[in-house]
Amino acid sequence: MRITTLHKVRAMRCHDWIVNYLENIEKVWGGFLNGIVKGRQRVDKVTVKVVELRAPGVSTLDATFLHGQVLGGTIFKDFSPQEREVIWNNIRAFKGIIPSLFTFFEDVKFLEACVDGVKRLVTVSPDQTVLTALNDLFLSRKETQWIQITETTFQSKKGSLETCRTLGVLQLLAFGAREHSDLPKHPVKKNLKTTPRAKADQDVLQRFASLAERLGFDSPEIRALKRLPIPPIVQDTQ
Repeated sequence: MRITTLHKVRAMRCHDWIVNYLENIEKVWGGFLNGIVKGRQRVDKVTVKVVELRAPGVSTLDATFLHGQVLGGTIFKDFSPQEREVIWNNIRAFKGIIPSLFTFFEDVKFLEACVDGVKRLVTVSPDQTVLTALNDLFLSRKETQWIQITETTFQSKKGSLETCRTLGVLQLLAFGAREHSDLPKHPVKKNLKTTPRAKADQDVLQRFASLAERLGFDSPEIRALKRLPIPPIVQDTQ
């Protein structure tokens, strides 16, 4: 476990998403050991390393590889052949990429990049997370939500207010993920010893704010970003 990165996890203010991810790890691995008595105590690091990031429920290549590893006793080696048969059937039934603490810390890096951009739309107070802050910004009372299909194409979908809000939040995160290189973290205080952060692209910021508004969100930050001047296009004179 990467203790050195835990301070980043706390600073991100994404406790709800973090807890959800960790609970999912517990659920997935608990599912693999369903029907096995005291199975958790017998899973070793080698087993976790071999299994993580595989998707045997949807990948024939991963299924073939892990089938031999599990039933042959290369992994889950402290389990009986009968128990490994049960474990393999449980693993094969899982339709997704197998998570672990390694995948958690790797995904935290990506989440941090996404959240840095999203925080430009909202001020997160000390008693809020990014999610609860975004939820408070959702002011739409329409039971429809725009779903972005391409960069310029949207489709309207019906749903409850809660569903529309969730779809809106997810699309803001998706935009933050796609454009994370142009949405760096807000500069804090000037420090001559610190390398200056890259500046955010004003066009991307405007598009982000416009998307947020279209999805039903409103905040002083969103309105301010929409008023940003569009930088002139530099013509190539060569």
